[in-house]
Amino acid sequence: MTLLASWVGVEFQKGGARPASLYIATDSQISWDNSHTYSFGKKVFGMRNHPDIFGYCGDVLFVTTVISQIIDQADSQILFSEGMSAQTKFDLIFSIIRTALTPYPPDQTTGSFVIIYATRDIDKNFHCYRISWNSTEGITSSKIKLPSFSGVVTVEGSGKDNFNNRFFYEHDHEKKNNNKTSRTVYHCFTETIDNNADYRVGGAPQVVGLYRIRNARFFGIVVNSKRFFMGQEISSGENLNFVEWRNDLFERYDPKELKILESAQRQPRS
Repeated sequence: MTLLASWVGVEFQKGGARPASLYIATDSQISWDNSHTYSFGKKVFGMRNHPDIFGYCGDVLFVTTVISQIIDQADSQILFSEGMSAQTKFDLIFSIIRTALTPYPPDQTTGSFVIIYATRDIDKNFHCYRISWNSTEGITSSKIKLPSFSGVVTVEGSGKDNFNNRFFYEHDHEKKNNNKTSRTVYHCFTETIDNNADYRVGGAPQVVGLYRIRNARFFGIVVNSKRFFMGQEISSGENLNFVEWRNDLFERYDPKELKILESAQRQPRS
């Protein structure tokens, strides 16, 4: 399985509270059993030409295949039409996944998966959906209600209970520095990976996000002075600054100097 978390950053304006950003993060671990693991699996995805992002946990081969196909179709302009609503886009994506699942050999799956899909409509409102499948109940879907404050949208995977226990006891309190902020979810997320005894959770965090403008945002992550992008370690490169980098506090980070950017807002620990 994995650890998957989604959260929103909410801004308060004259018209009231409104999400300004939405993120999906996962670990990078793929596991077969406690002696066969791989810490460089890609688990978050996004479209270059549309404001649509995905994250998953569970069965690897089917999900990575079908999400990649959906993204290629959309970015090639053969899937979505201009002005299509968030619900219509989701219905189309769900139909593709359900159709692709029908001929997939059931004895070749790990038995379940969850896909989180998020998008932004033409009015700059965010929408988030959950698709789940298991060999007993089949495939189901639901729309996730977004919170009215900065915080968790959903947590999935084998690391879910560890995350929720840590979040409840160590982060989600009024006296904490980061209470009801976007960054506290990411703090808890990285701490859960670092301190998790579950062999199915591990590797570097990977994050994709949406803001009110532009399309999917892919973040580089610095862990223990090492750079990772979509689960893969990046040793060097002249074009590192073409990607926005963050550290374990979700502070903006200089990938070459390996230090917080001078213009970045420092974030207190919980």
